[in-house]
Amino acid sequence: MRTRAPQVWKPPPLYWISTSANSSLEAYQRRSSLALNSLVEAFGLNVKRRRERLRLTQAELAYLAQLHPGEISRIERGVTNPRMTTVLTLALALEVEPMVLLDRQFYKGKTLAKMSATLADDSE
Repeated sequence: MRTRAPQVWKPPPLYWISTSANSSLEAYQRRSSLALNSLVEAFGLNVKRRRERLRLTQAELAYLAQLHPGEISRIERGVTNPRMTTVLTLALALEVEPMVLLDRQFYKGKTLAKMSATLADDSE
């Protein structure tokens, strides 16, 4: 007597999702992808700016952070999305708080302290 192989559960087809729901999901995914890309680019520019301020080469920063020089290059160009451990390692090597590197305003020349001072002046 032969036994049947157990059947694997398969989810039902997504025919019940309307096209408008699909388009709004795609729009949400596009927006969140753009936000992530701008954050990754800002992080890379912040790393590059801080590295140049400390007068380090990419190879020297890679040695300090124990990363490959190619990884530093990809991060600075905004090509790769670094892991949290990489963000923390770079922050330690660059002698800054991780939030400084993640701040989108920092690479535009505005630090968090300047922004806080501006907000304090406006509230008076």
